[in-house]
Amino acid sequence: MSRRHSIADFTADLFLSHIGELFEWERPASRTGTGEEKARMRLIEVTRHPSYRGECREPFSLLFAMTGQRELERGLHTLAHPSFERCELLLSRVTVPPYERQEPDGIYYEAVFN
Repeated sequence: MSRRHSIADFTADLFLSHIGELFEWERPASRTGTGEEKARMRLIEVTRHPSYRGECREPFSLLFAMTGQRELERGLHTLAHPSFERCELLLSRVTVPPYERQEPDGIYYEAVFN
């Protein structure tokens, strides 16, 4: 089994090979034992952002698309993917007109790292 990446390893390059894959996220209610289903979202884009001197890593963001599911609650969601250690990340709902025109029923979320 290959090594699972921790949040300290996260870079844009690491996620580029995962574009198109489904990522599972535990909803906050799942962690409280209510049996809430996991959210499944496809990674559709990795974007690099300008870097400033002194930053620990190059800033980047991940864009996910979700369809046919209840939208996420506000707060931290736990990443559950075989290539990565479990970790909590803040996912923000975003508006992405080019994707929304292609898939009007999609709900889009972004995770930002800097």
